Amino acid sequence: MIALVECAGAPRDLGFDQGVACGSALRARDAGAPARLADPRVDRDLWRYFPHLAERSAGLARGARVGRQSLVASLERELRGAGAASAGGLALGIDPARSGGAGLLVRGFEAPAAHDLCLRRSRPDHGLVSLEATLPWLVASLAGVNEAGLAATAASLPSPDPGPCAAPALLLVQDCLARFDATEKAVEWCLRRPAGGRASLLFADARGAQLGVLVDGARRRVLVPEDGLLAAADPSSQAVALVKACREAPVLDGVALSRIRSDAADGLVWLDPVGRRLGRLAGPADAAEPDGVRFVPVRPS
Repeated sequence: MIALVECAGAPRDLGFDQGVACGSALRARDAGAPARLADPRVDRDLWRYFPHLAERSAGLARGARVGRQSLVASLERELRGAGAASAGGLALGIDPARSGGAGLLVRGFEAPAAHDLCLRRSRPDHGLVSLEATLPWLVASLAGVNEAGLAATAASLPSPDPGPCAAPALLLVQDCLARFDATEKAVEWCLRRPAGGRASLLFADARGAQLGVLVDGARRRVLVPEDGLLAAADPSSQAVALVKACREAPVLDGVALSRIRSDAADGLVWLDPVGRRLGRLAGPADAAEPDGVRFVPVRPS
């Protein structure tokens, strides 16, 4: 399993802990090709609508000893659908009958994001503990599960016009993990909170409920499961083919998913809301394990 970054305290403390742990990766990234912020509205709306995550970004920059603007520029890439949350990877909710066990969320990431993923445990002073897969330079999680049994992930699509809000919808994942224990509560929050770009947010909880929200600028639409699968709204031919293959598989365990998405096997993240666990398929060899994935609990066992 990938190394676990422990983050605790107030928002700036959470970011600072991540910055200290991941500082070398951030500094190397900035030295190679420093990111530039093109749209100042991203930072404006980050502070306006996601102040805790804005504070977290300030702590992350300080802990890593990098410029904060490069971190905000990474969020701008997510807003445009060109970042790690790109919907090119698999984003799927699987009910217990299809997974052969508990209901799961599965998120696949393409290179280079698949190789840069880090595992983070967030213990905020005010909020729920969550275990998350993210990148060293992101304050928001790409996929996560909290101690109350809510799992969440996001898949973004290209968006030339983000809408009236320039803070990426990906940020809503972190909001929901910190606040909620049920899918319906998370969906209600996402339907009314400002966020921009075009993205599918998928949720599952320990009761077995699975729902999603399609964010398209200021517009919102609820996504529901079909035939036991909750799929991100992605019209690309690649995504359509992946979902079709998943629907045709009698059981979607680690072996089946690694075959369906073999070119991103090292980027598959599993979220188990019943067990409050996150697992990562670290390589094709792991698919031979009984459940096809190495799990870590939200709280140490």
